[in-house]
Amino acid sequence: MDFYELAPFLIPAVILQIFVSGYFVHQCITHPTLDKWTKLKYALAIAIFNLPAAAFYLLKVGKINIYEDISKGIFRNHVRQANFAFIVIAYEILVIRTIANHMGMEEFGPLVWISALGLFMMILTEILIQYRQMRIAYGLSVVLVICAFLFQLVAADINVPYLVIIISASVINNYPLKPMKFFIGGMILGFIITQLSRSVLVDHITDMDEVVSMVYLNGMILTLILSVFYMLKKFYVINDQLNITVSTIENQNQIIKELSATEERNRIAKEIHDTVGHRLTGALYLIESASLNEMKVSRNESLSKAYELIKHALDDIRHSVKLLVEDSSIHFEDKLIALKEQIESHTGLVVEMDVQLNEPIPSVFQRLLIQIFMECCTNTVKHAKTRKAHALITHSNHLLLYSFTDDGSNTDEVTFGFGLSTMKESVESFGGKFDARSGQDGFTISIQLPLLNQLGGSHDE
Repeated sequence: MDFYELAPFLIPAVILQIFVSGYFVHQCITHPTLDKWTKLKYALAIAIFNLPAAAFYLLKVGKINIYEDISKGIFRNHVRQANFAFIVIAYEILVIRTIANHMGMEEFGPLVWISALGLFMMILTEILIQYRQMRIAYGLSVVLVICAFLFQLVAADINVPYLVIIISASVINNYPLKPMKFFIGGMILGFIITQLSRSVLVDHITDMDEVVSMVYLNGMILTLILSVFYMLKKFYVINDQLNITVSTIENQNQIIKELSATEERNRIAKEIHDTVGHRLTGALYLIESASLNEMKVSRNESLSKAYELIKHALDDIRHSVKLLVEDSSIHFEDKLIALKEQIESHTGLVVEMDVQLNEPIPSVFQRLLIQIFMECCTNTVKHAKTRKAHALITHSNHLLLYSFTDDGSNTDEVTFGFGLSTMKESVESFGGKFDARSGQDGFTISIQLPLLNQLGGSHDE
């Protein structure tokens, strides 16, 4: 076998090996995150083992471009390049085996040239895709498919169907999923027509049953293998898209948490302004009145009231600052229990607390529930003829659920005073639902808060 007879295939193959080695060795050396020893290890492996080592390098430490558009169903660039390396390896092995099986035969020369053209089209298509010349790449892929059919017409060899599969996989690897469904159908149809043509026109097989059974069997095998490759690509793309979606949701949740914390501080600042400002204004008015009042008794009464207002204002400030500067080491449930014990010791109200939370809830909701719990206990002590109540906090189907029930005997009518109205407005400002019911079995408040839409609605009070 003369070297010059194999030159059309060997020369592009050798050039490819040298190009791949140089390209990926340079990538290893200039990789921004690998240490020197790892760079040397990969560079030597690629220089010695070439394509297999290059494919392993791409899959192991290939750069992931987060801005790549994979919505159309394409591999990420480093994965596609790794697949390309494996496909070229398989193509070269099958071509060498096919050529070796036809040495000295009439079809030897055409096989060498078809093999060389196919390899050249693979290399050139890959280069064009790297430079985003997709229209020209599509055209070269058509030439590559023609090479697959030429293999069928020229050689009756066991390796030819595998070459058709490898060339088809090369095309599926490079392009989006949607057009590849039509490509697979066209490839199978072309394979059947080409094999029928060779069986009848070249091999002169007259037994049509034999021809149909052979074409049917090979066609089914080709269909199965190409479908599997297509489904594997589809599974990879969908999994990649899901990972991106999960990462996006996690980033958005982090942003929501930060916005919630900022919003919570703004709400507390507004409360300080409204409540403390109101109390201090009243105290200032009483002090001014006392300074103008000549009657000692009236003056002392005004000063006493001013003292109480200032004292309550200081208590409001302490409470708001305590909520603003939360101790992250204290669990939400522990805060509720501590508040429950404090209420029980001061009022005598016994509250059965049931908290069923498997994961943390936003701090803005923690604060809201603490305020609502305090208001519920206050209402029970003031209005219900009972000293027992039950509180439940849980979550289900992305909803935070809260209910508070006392054992008092109430009327069927619920009057929304300042406390209930404030609770209702606060809950609805987060896109939640508020319900208050009264009956012979007691008074019940039920709340639903959406955990996935914490910032929905207006938050102004």
